[in-house]
Amino acid sequence: MQGTNPVSDRNVKRIVIFDLDGTLVDGHGAGHQAMDGAFAAVYGRSGHFSGREFAGKTDPMVLREAAAEQHLPLDPDTWSRLQDAFLEELEKAALSHPVTAMPGARALLRTLARDPSVGLAVGTGNLERGAAIKLRAAGLDGIFPVGGFGSDAPDRPGMLRTAIERARTYYGAPEAAVVAVGDTPRDADAAAANGVPLMGVATGHYDQDALRKAGAQAVFVNLEPMAAVLDAIRRLTAP
Repeated sequence: MQGTNPVSDRNVKRIVIFDLDGTLVDGHGAGHQAMDGAFAAVYGRSGHFSGREFAGKTDPMVLREAAAEQHLPLDPDTWSRLQDAFLEELEKAALSHPVTAMPGARALLRTLARDPSVGLAVGTGNLERGAAIKLRAAGLDGIFPVGGFGSDAPDRPGMLRTAIERARTYYGAPEAAVVAVGDTPRDADAAAANGVPLMGVATGHYDQDALRKAGAQAVFVNLEPMAAVLDAIRRLTAP
């Protein structure tokens, strides 16, 4: 997914970086199932992920927290096997759990993709391959040529920083204005840490008021009111 060659057929003025889980897709428990399956495969026990808080965390953060709580080893070889097992389990879980696009997501992304002044990127706590699995399962693959992932940085601010840098390089737009789109207060914190605005969508675990209090400069129930969402993106990326 990480594009390396700058595009030449667009004149990108603004870059929109989308979070994945809770913003663009609903995994319906696929991630929880995959992590439990990975712990069973590597450690022979459950990681107790069914009631664990995922919102706004990176996949490596969640896996490491669960291992630390049970005092399980995470040497480099075990960490590599755990990530591989998680991704294998996620491939299977995405088949048994209907990973779906959030309301309005598909139409909005297609509209933005047709605008040559807009560059799209994903900024997600998922491992890169995990993000690709979910996007494909939700019918949103092929939209994001570049992004930042949980496999790039252990925390969300670092992940978003990577997404911004890669997107600006890929689109050949080092001065392009950036807006992040997400569904959690951690998305707002990451955006603030990188000096970019957040457009919040209350399609995850947090309502509109919570997102406003966290610092989101625009908030929507979901991505369906396309005209209003597009207007907010233009306003938040205005010179």
